[in-house]
Parts: sequence; structure tokens; C-alpha cells
Amino acid sequence: MPLQSHRYQRPLQALATLLAGVLLALALPAESGMAEQTDAGATATVVICQGFDGCQSRGYSHQGYKTAKGSMYWNMYSGVNCTNYVAYRMIKNGGSATRPAQLKTGKGNAEYWGPSFGYNATPMVGSIAWWKANVPGAGSAGHVAYVEQVISATEIVISESNYGSEFSWRRISKSAGPWPSGFIHYKDVALKATAAPTVVGTAKVGVPLRATTGTWTPAGTYTYQWYAAGHTIVGATASTFTPGAGELGKAIQVRVTAARASYVSGGSSSAATAATAPGTQTVGTPPSIDGTAQVDQTLTASLGDYTPKPASTTVQWLADGAPIPGATGPTYKPTQDVANERLSIVVTTTTPGYTTLTTTSAPTDPVLAPDITVAQPGGVQGKLLVGETLTADPGVLKPSDAKATYVWMRDGQQMPAFTGPRYVVKPLDIGKKISVRVQLTHLGYRSKALVLGPVGGVKAPSGLEVRVATTRARTALVKVIVTAPDSRRPSGNVWLKMQGKKHLVRLVRGVGKVRLTGLRPGQRRLVALYMGDARTTRVKSTVTVKVRGAQPVKKTKRG
Repeated sequence: MPLQSHRYQRPLQALATLLAGVLLALALPAESGMAEQTDAGATATVVICQGFDGCQSRGYSHQGYKTAKGSMYWNMYSGVNCTNYVAYRMIKNGGSATRPAQLKTGKGNAEYWGPSFGYNATPMVGSIAWWKANVPGAGSAGHVAYVEQVISATEIVISESNYGSEFSWRRISKSAGPWPSGFIHYKDVALKATAAPTVVGTAKVGVPLRATTGTWTPAGTYTYQWYAAGHTIVGATASTFTPGAGELGKAIQVRVTAARASYVSGGSSSAATAATAPGTQTVGTPPSIDGTAQVDQTLTASLGDYTPKPASTTVQWLADGAPIPGATGPTYKPTQDVANERLSIVVTTTTPGYTTLTTTSAPTDPVLAPDITVAQPGGVQGKLLVGETLTADPGVLKPSDAKATYVWMRDGQQMPAFTGPRYVVKPLDIGKKISVRVQLTHLGYRSKALVLGPVGGVKAPSGLEVRVATTRARTALVKVIVTAPDSRRPSGNVWLKMQGKKHLVRLVRGVGKVRLTGLRPGQRRLVALYMGDARTTRVKSTVTVKVRGAQPVKKTKRG
């Protein structure tokens, strides 16, 4: 025998009619904007609408229950009652049309629904609002209603069908009640895509694709996951995705997950794209040839810039468009065989997932006649000390009578005032690198520029002063002072040697001190050696020290 939502049996129809009259008296029309009252006088529930037709006319749907109520759902009594209505709504939400196993025989009244299905305190759209038996808002058999809207965790909108009151929508607040005893989550409403997401763009390595969210009821917030050949692409969770070499030949899809508070999240996948095509490499900076196109002068291939960065690159040198046998390296030195021909390079780049790209540089001018050559390199000669003279020697030249002009440089910066082959080292050069730019010219030859050097480690002669105080017996207080021409206080160490023993003195801002004890009295020789540093030279100084002996003890007479 089917169960009803309450323990009201049909023989008690008169009692039901009486109850309906009471409910109708308490439930005010929605147009009034008023609400039912609790016994304490606080607002308990706002009746939004009443009756199948009254609610439907105002946009509050009964989802067809007006005509469907003559049937039993989940073996509940047909008609206007809470359990049959809620069972009907669960089936419309996609639930089973067969009575769930949780509702055991004899356990169909609303009071049994919570313990049978399980419940919690969280309302969700499409969940079942459930009241225990004999609590505010329910009779002796409990009550169930359908959650239409979750305004907050403490305020909901429900629809319900009850004996005597036909159908209504209500707004309930937890602070005033009667709040449900709990919420049953049998078939909560999930967000659904009325139009599936799509992938915008052509699947091609290196070309971005964009996902549309599709259309959802209701709308939500969206997250993304991209797939290649049906497999998850790790980390591809943005609304855009650029296929890489790993996706070559694979179809791409995106799955959009929609989420919204109080709804079950929903997911929908796009249609698959065509197989991902190879990408196309693009040229940022084309290849070029650096250097002068002249016999016996080395030329360098500048390979250019490409997107993406190539995995491998090859070079072929050309003379008047024809490949030069064996010329496949990054540099090439023209021979007499290619004199007066224009040179170019062909650069071939390959990258996994992309088509191979071949790019040709612009041609050079025709290969020129010989340049001035240096048969034997020269350099910068002389001592790297302040005050010493350095001499620039360009080496052995061919032709030997090539004219040379000079510009001296300090740390790569030209010193225009010094243009001769000789240069006197200045205090400013201490710690710097000295070089000289030599420009070679000769009638009938191309001019040639040389840079001689750089030579580094210019130092200044340092001064060493030794001061000794011997005010105590067998003791000498030694102070060493090291100076440099540039007024800098040198760092480093000074070694002292006296009476066969060595002592290390560390300089602090050019000054060091040490006390020597246990010395033998008399005239003693003290040798001081400053080791020098990166800017100053070694210097040695020898002084004679008179070491005092102990004073004799005076004897006193006793009377």
C-alpha cells in the first residue's frame, strides 16, 4: 500500500479540510507583502505566492505538478501532499523514477526521509528541505519541501504542496523560522550547459587557441582544462592554450567546469579540433654576414633570430648563389677563387613540431683585393710602472711601409691627447689596462685597425718608512708606513726580520705596528719588506736598532 507524506489518512478528510482552512487563514497573499507570525510575534516565513495558478501567473512555477499530481511518485499518495510533490521534483531533476531503496516499506512519511537519505545543515538549490516530526513547521509526520533558491546559508526559498493548501512558494529565514531540521541532497541542481563550449582558432603548433565558456543555466564562474587526444594536458588550465610539439597530430578539446554557490558544479566539453598541424617558424632578424668581403679576411655568419628559438641550425656559404664546397661553418675566409663574387649564407632552422625554415642573407659587396696584413704581431712594450715609457709596436706589416697612427686608451676609453707611438705611464693608470689603437693605411690597400694590448697591472713605486722605539729593555716597538704616489693607503703585509726571526705585520690604511720582545741588547739590524699589492710594487728597507738591556739593580746599605 503506498505511503503518504503525513499520517493523515483519507478517512480523516474532514480533519484535513479543517487544517487547510487554518493554513489559508494564516497564509497571507504575496501581494500584501506580509508574512506569517510565530507565537513570539517575530517574522517566521514570507509567503511569496499560493495556488498552482496563482504562483504560475506570477512566474513561480510548479513544474507541471498541477496536472501531474494525479500520479504517484516513488509510491507516495497522489494529490496535493509534500512527499509526492518532492518525489516528482527529484525525478524531474534526473533522479530515479523508481522508489529509492533508502525509503523502506512503511518508511515513506516525511519524518523518515532525513534519517533514510541522510542530511546536513547546508542548503543547496534542488535539495530537499526536511523537518522532523512535531517541530515548528511540521506536523506529526514531518514535512519536506523543494529548495528553489538559496539566498544565504540562513535564508532560503522553497516550494511545497500540502494537504489543504494546494501549492505555495515561501521564503524562510533561520533567525525567525521555522527553519528545516536539515537538508537532503538526493539530486541537487547542477549547472548545465545549454550550449557547449567551443575552441576558437586553428589547432597549430605555436598558435594560441581560445575557449568560449558556452552558455550555462544558471550562469556561474568557469575553470578550464585542455586535452590532447583525450588526455589531460598538465598545467593547461587557462582560457587560452598554445599547442606545443607534444600536441602535434593530436586533436584538442577543452572542458569547462561551471561553479556557483549553492549549486552542484557542472562540466561540458567542446568538440575536438582537427589534428594539430605543424607550426610555422617566423624570422625576427634575418641572417647576415659580418666583416669585410676581402680575400683572406675572415667573415662571420650572423644566424639571425627566429620564433620559436630553433632546436638546430645549419649554415651553407654561397658565392654568386652557388654553394661553396665545405663552407658550412660559422666563419669563412674568402680565397682567390671567389674574388669579385658576392657572398651570402643560407641558414636552415629546425624545431620539433614546426616546418623546416630556410632563410638566405643579403649578398655582400664583391670580394675585395688583399688587405694590409700583420706578418708578425707586435704589442705594447715597457715597464708597467708610473713614470715609465710604453712603446707601441704594430709588428711586421705587409706591405712593410704601411703608415701607422696611434691613439692610446685607458680601460678601453680613448685618450685623444696621446697620439704618438710612446706613452708615459701616469698615476691615473694604476690598476688600469692600457692599450693603443693603431690605424694602418697604404695606397692601394684597405685600411686596417689594430688594437695592441690591453696590458694590465700598472703599479706605482711605493715608499716604506720604518720607525722603531726601544724604550723598554729587550723590546722594540716597530711602526711601518707604506705610501703610494696616488695618495692611496696601500693594503697588504710587511715582513720584518730581526735576530733571525720573521714577523708578519698587516697593514691597515697603509700603517702597521708590532712589538718585538725577547731581543738581545745591542746594535741590531732590522729588515722590512713590503710585499706590494695589485697597485703598488715591492719595497725593502733596512734600519739599525739599538736594543736596550735591563738596568742593574742598585744595592742599598743597611745601617
